[in-house]
Amino acid sequence: MFSLDKTLATGIGSLPYLDERQAVEHVFTCFRQNIVFWPQLPKKSFFEQMTVQFSEKFPGIAVNQKDKKIFVDTGRKDFSSELEDCLQHYLNDGLDYFAISPEYASGLYALVDALKNRDTSYFSEKQDVSLIKGQTVGPITLGMMLLTDAGQPIIYNPELREVLLKFLAMKTRWQIRKLRTHNPKLKTIIFIDEPYLVSFGSSFFTLKKEDVINCLNEVIDAAHVEGATCGIHCCANTDWSLVLSTNLDILNFDAYGYMDNLFLYGEELNKFLNRGGILAFGIVPNNAEAATEGESGELLRRLSQAMQRHAAIDKIMVTPSCGCGTLDIALAEKINSLCVEISARLNDRLIGKAQ
Repeated sequence: MFSLDKTLATGIGSLPYLDERQAVEHVFTCFRQNIVFWPQLPKKSFFEQMTVQFSEKFPGIAVNQKDKKIFVDTGRKDFSSELEDCLQHYLNDGLDYFAISPEYASGLYALVDALKNRDTSYFSEKQDVSLIKGQTVGPITLGMMLLTDAGQPIIYNPELREVLLKFLAMKTRWQIRKLRTHNPKLKTIIFIDEPYLVSFGSSFFTLKKEDVINCLNEVIDAAHVEGATCGIHCCANTDWSLVLSTNLDILNFDAYGYMDNLFLYGEELNKFLNRGGILAFGIVPNNAEAATEGESGELLRRLSQAMQRHAAIDKIMVTPSCGCGTLDIALAEKINSLCVEISARLNDRLIGKAQ
């Protein structure tokens, strides 16, 4: 399993830039000594919104850019052939069929281009990137938010759910290979973004716990097939015993808002940590509080107290509590800088203790 030799910072994914090169430049400037990631740019294009970004080429997908809506049109005449075509490419391991195009993920392509062109400003300090992060929408979130033409979430349609899981698994594998275009040995992390897990246990969410675990594991296992490390990001409270029962390597949670909630699941958390699992603390709030009360000293104090609660919590990851795509650029940059600062100060403390 992937392990850390020091605490590292990274971002969630979404940033408020309109230009992908500016976004990537910020990522490298801020995180080049930590974990760089490709930026999702929802303000730039409707196609870069999370659920839209990863639905490209899903059988029956209908995109209404004017009204900013997508749905699965199961009634159109080509739906059956699209379904068959998708499954055939899955069976044939045809990863290129599941590619995310530049129109849907300009930041991904800009990042890969920056990795190739080492003479650009991104590498002003001539430091190689040894660890990189990507992200995908999770099967529960996409399955609940993507509706059929009849208004039913596709995750409640057994046939469409099965297609969805295979579809996201293949897109995840394609993304990992894309990130490694210029370095096949590049250590790669994929975060599965699952905000909809907050709904587990509510009256309108009827999937059983084991079904949710199986759905998540299908995407996690796909990342593992490619030799990547896989995490789950949930930016609210949920049944953490469910998440910790999956095959994930990293748990990224909103530590700013829900720190104590996770530690209620002591038995499951112990098992996760003892098998080498890593906690990614979303300790920096993704809102204006980061610019007012969220200075690094107070956040570091809260984080240090949490780490002292469990001896197995040693090297961690530090992130924002959630994505920054809806914020203004200055605030997003401050939030990311705070993550890096907190990570560095934690490492300094560990060095001091070792001496």
